[in-house]
This record gives sequence, C-alpha cells and structure tokens, in this order.
Amino acid sequence: CGVFVCAYTHMSLWMMAGERQAKRVRELYFASILRQDIAFFDSSSTGDVTTRISGDISLYQEGISEKVGLIIQFTTTFIAGFVIAFTKGWKLSLVLCAVFPLMAIAGGIMAKAISNDTTKGQDAYAAAGGVAEQAISGIRTVVSFGGQEREINRYIANLEYAYKAGRKKAIVSGIGLGSMMLIMYGSYGLAFWYGSILIVNHDMSGADVLNVFFAIFIGAFSVGNAAPHITS
Repeated sequence: CGVFVCAYTHMSLWMMAGERQAKRVRELYFASILRQDIAFFDSSSTGDVTTRISGDISLYQEGISEKVGLIIQFTTTFIAGFVIAFTKGWKLSLVLCAVFPLMAIAGGIMAKAISNDTTKGQDAYAAAGGVAEQAISGIRTVVSFGGQEREINRYIANLEYAYKAGRKKAIVSGIGLGSMMLIMYGSYGLAFWYGSILIVNHDMSGADVLNVFFAIFIGAFSVGNAAPHITS
C-alpha cells in the first residue's frame, strides 16, 4: 500500500508539473512568435513554427515531467545499491565495478547518437510540416499551376530524411542495448566465479556474495534504466 501511494504521488506530481511548464512555454513561445517582424517569417515557414509548438515542446514536456522523477529514483537506487555492496564485501564489489566503465562508454555513445538522430528527425518533420502547411493553405495556387507532384515530392523528401534518421536511431539503440546486455551477463559469470573463490577462501559467506551480487546489479540496472530518460 505504501509503495502504491508513493509511486502514485511521485508520478502524478511530476506529470502535473510538466503539464504546467509545457503550457507556460507554449504561451511564451506563441507570444514571442507574434512579436517577430516580417523578415523572420521570410526565413521560417508558418508550418515549421506550428510544428515546433506541437512537437518540440512535447519533447521538452517529456524531459521535465515524470522522467526527472524517474532519474532521481534510479540514481538513488544506484547509490544505495553500491553502498550496500561495498559494506557487505568490498573485494567482490571492486571486481564487479571493473566492468562498469565499459557499460558507461557504451551507454554514453548510444545516448549521444540517439540525441543527434532525434534532433535530425525533429528538424525533418518540422520541414515536412512546413511544406504541407504551405501547400494546403495555397492549394488553389498549387492546383492552378499543376504543382501537386512537386509538393508531394518535397514532402516525401523530408519524410524520407526523417525515416533514415529514425532507422539509424533504432540501429544504434539495438547495438548499444545489445552491447550493454553482453557486458552485463558476462559480469554475472565473473561475479559467481570470483564469489566462489572468496567463499572457498573463507573471505565471504554465500549469503554475502548474493547480497553483493544483487545490490551491485540492481544499482547497475538502475543506471541502464535511467539512460533513456536522461537522453529525453
């Protein structure tokens, strides 16, 4: 019951805060757009502007709402897990910690690549939205000059670029997650192999080995779970 109340409070409060912030940002962004001079709209299409309001601010909302609470939750779990592990058995904990730089490198490369591809995809969708808005708002002119195919091709070209960015993002995510899982499960074998040596040498008990194992890997999984939210 206590877990339910805490989880409900945690998620609902962060999501309500995100909704309020996103509403305020949309209001300020719209007011700022209306204060721009004509030269601004010569370089930025109205479709691009409206797509930014709906798309980019939604991403901003995701990044400041429940994801912040989840990052805090996973970070505290990581810290608590490592404190418990080093308290129960520092030798085994040090050995297991040797694999985490590899996980951090894989996760960092994956997060950077995903962030870049997400930005490229958003820019392409914004450009596609601008093309669609211009074509639809001036549909009489487009039809009178027979420009339907040209506008369709412009729209498809932007969607194709966004698709390629999304496909690259999916491939990088798969490779990154696979690499992290390979390191993770390899460290499982390392933990039980070295833990058995410590038990034989009477440096640790079997219970302490299991305590260290679960504390370390719950903490490690928390870092892995936090990575996608940090990217957002």
